[in-house]
Amino acid sequence: MQFEQVIKRLSATNLKIEITEKAIDWLTTIGYEPHFGARPVKRILQKYILNELSKRILSDEVDKTKTIVIDEQDGELVFRN
Repeated sequence: MQFEQVIKRLSATNLKIEITEKAIDWLTTIGYEPHFGARPVKRILQKYILNELSKRILSDEVDKTKTIVIDEQDGELVFRN
């Protein structure tokens, strides 16, 4: 649900993103804490999706005019067109 809000927010800027099941599983694993449940998810999305996506766009690693795919590879998220 939190990621859907991120997609909605980014679509207002004409940015299209997709996320793979592997990436969702990875985010869920690092975003869950037994004491807090899923509450840290917003912080995780900010740190690993929004902040990293911004860096990749600014450095021209991804083309913001094309759909950006977020995937997990070797224990970290990768962003590609």
